Amino acid sequence: PKMISQTKIFYDLFFILKISILYGILSFAFSIFSIFLPDSFIVGNPLIVSGISFEHILGHIMWGLVAGIVTFSIKYMILCGLLPIVLDFDHLIQFLNLDMIPRMAHSVFFGIIVFVILMILFGRKDLRIPAVSLAAVFIHMSFDIFLVGSTEFPLFVPLTTQMFTFGGNFWVYFQVIGIAIIFVFSVIRMKNK
Repeated sequence: PKMISQTKIFYDLFFILKISILYGILSFAFSIFSIFLPDSFIVGNPLIVSGISFEHILGHIMWGLVAGIVTFSIKYMILCGLLPIVLDFDHLIQFLNLDMIPRMAHSVFFGIIVFVILMILFGRKDLRIPAVSLAAVFIHMSFDIFLVGSTEFPLFVPLTTQMFTFGGNFWVYFQVIGIAIIFVFSVIRMKNK
């Protein structure tokens, strides 16, 4: 029994790491396309211009953990905690000092693309994986708004490079959208199981 539980813990940690790395790669890859879009510009070093702090990192993780409660699984709750902060891999292109659109993966279009990719790769096994990946975009934006008070996102990039500003209670709306996505797909999975 002890050996089985250690094996399960190892498998669960490997699963969380695998999905998180894939999500980060997709976020970075999506942001690469911004160098070909109009209105791109050199954003600057993310350590200087992106306001990375302990509160920023911990806040995204906590926001995700709260949303992850509706997965009814500790493993998926942890995954929900990690993906919103891993979304910031789209900032890594800033280190290349290329013209780009900032926060590329902070868009609905990225959420849909990653949902489809992870649905193809893992959806038959568990609908919660693509659901959490899509929800992470909204959860991430929710905490960004909460932390700063008002911020802007290229919400529909690459269809348009226009930045949309959100403030006030929009953090609540985005968090509720993220939780609703996870909850609906978790319930569907439970019914199908």
